[in-house]
Amino acid sequence: MGDWEIKRTEQFLRDLKKLQKARPVETAKVLLNLETYLAALRQCGNPLQLVKLMTCVHREESGCHAITQQPLPRNAIPVRLYLYACVINRVVYLICAGTKQSQHKDNQFCKNFVQNLSKK
Repeated sequence: MGDWEIKRTEQFLRDLKKLQKARPVETAKVLLNLETYLAALRQCGNPLQLVKLMTCVHREESGCHAITQQPLPRNAIPVRLYLYACVINRVVYLICAGTKQSQHKDNQFCKNFVQNLSKK
């Protein structure tokens, strides 16, 4: 199917650094799931299919996808990476990352990001 360009926002890089320090095991697992997601996206080309195929991928109210570290390790705090896969220009935007507690704030950030993206 071809390659997709990966673009990381400054917010994503800051969030990831914070998570790697606070939750290294969970962050490593979610990054592994991200690599699996990207490999599957290269194969099928349709991000909407991945929600059905992968248990670690969830569609969020913002229209973005959240990737979790499922299966959740014992005593782990749920960590999520938020991304938006734009099929038209084949770009995956890694928008932000956080825990279950920051989910609402993260979704708001993603919603604003996608709205600003569509204005360009």
